[in-house]
Amino acid sequence: MEIRNRQSFTYSKSNSNEGINDESNNESDDSSRSIYKKLRVYICTWNVNTKSPNFNINDLFAFDADNPPDVCAFGALVMKKKTFQEVSSTPLQRFYDFFYNDPWTNELDRILSEKQYIRIQSTRLVGIMLNIYVKRNILVHVKCCSDDWIRLGFWGFWGNKGANICAFKIGGINICFVNSHLSAHQHNDKIRLLEHAKILYHSFRLEKALEAVSDQNYLFFFGDLNFRIENLESDLVKELIDKKDYKTLQENDQLRKCICKEKCFSIFKEDEIHFPPTYKFKINSDEYDLTKKDRVPSYCDRVLYKITKTDFLSCKSLNYNCIPSFKQSDHRPVYALFEVNALNWESDEPNVKFLEIFANNDQNLEISYQVSYAATTSQNDWIGIYDPSFRSFDDYVTYVWAAKIYELDDTKKDTKETLLGNSDLSKNFIRRKIVLEQKFIKNGYYMMGYFSSFSNCLIGLSSIFQIQLS
Repeated sequence: MEIRNRQSFTYSKSNSNEGINDESNNESDDSSRSIYKKLRVYICTWNVNTKSPNFNINDLFAFDADNPPDVCAFGALVMKKKTFQEVSSTPLQRFYDFFYNDPWTNELDRILSEKQYIRIQSTRLVGIMLNIYVKRNILVHVKCCSDDWIRLGFWGFWGNKGANICAFKIGGINICFVNSHLSAHQHNDKIRLLEHAKILYHSFRLEKALEAVSDQNYLFFFGDLNFRIENLESDLVKELIDKKDYKTLQENDQLRKCICKEKCFSIFKEDEIHFPPTYKFKINSDEYDLTKKDRVPSYCDRVLYKITKTDFLSCKSLNYNCIPSFKQSDHRPVYALFEVNALNWESDEPNVKFLEIFANNDQNLEISYQVSYAATTSQNDWIGIYDPSFRSFDDYVTYVWAAKIYELDDTKKDTKETLLGNSDLSKNFIRRKIVLEQKFIKNGYYMMGYFSSFSNCLIGLSSIFQIQLS
């Protein structure tokens, strides 16, 4: 067995390493010395109306390839028309959902991995799903990933209505995403007010404490919120759409009225809408379906945002639009692009540094790495061996449990060094070594990632290295 460039661990980098975080590059970059840094966030929401992604969905990511966002959030509603009868909630289905991705997640993983994104979170509630992706070069700076969901259908017992919640920390700030499906129909606006309150005051665990959704530094609330245009007949709404008189439509929009009167979503902002209502269309057509139940075309699909009022937090909306080219559903996708302010995460020292990897006399791989004293470690932490094109945390080739870090009194140096098994202790890091059986590894290029069970994400990522079995 041969490990290339194993002494320095600055492995030969091929094209497949493009986009991977390189500390040496960060140190030479002037931006790494600034106090603050901009984080670009792209959000797309679409009620796909039971459709599978058996068509090209690349255009769902309507951002500039030369200036891509750092974070992508995709919320989809894939509800069946007869939810109780057609969506399985049996224990077998729940078991399947835990271990296997749905078709939408698989296709999103494929597309976004080619754009150098990694999926860090994914949560599903019956037919409501939310996936969060980050650029590879900021992956190890993401901390404390958390996800949750809340059921709102059938008095809280069913998940056909409800919300997915995903949150994480980066650059000293919390950022939270909520993908929601609220109650339908024009006359249920008061029910939607109650549902929105239940979501905002829902508590989930982020890091060590329970926090309310509404308390996050940056909160993005989106999905099929189901608010309708009222007091206007369908024919008049259609006429206003043809005239592109979106201002009059918004003046009669239930959600805008509620925000103005502070009945709900009063802590949120929404950009002016310069696109036509996204519901309800005839399938594979640009025509609105005005026949069935006399539905009035409405802005059901929305993206709202909220920030905590502090000195350095800011959120700038760069784009807010729909994507009319997707006609497979009776809804049109809606997307938004934001730029938020955070502390410069590039100035943070990684919690885990990989040092070297080599083959011992038994032809097993010995992995040497350092863990920061500041990191919260657990006996449930593990180190994964990844293909360089890996798409998510659980997309590892194989893994090995990380060596346990003991928290001892600094005065007991002898005991500490004995337990750690290494006297080479730096000021800020503890050096560790683990062994991985080579029978699980084939020839090729790989990366190593340290997964923290406390943070629920990778807190250390190596450069690409090559393994050549003899």
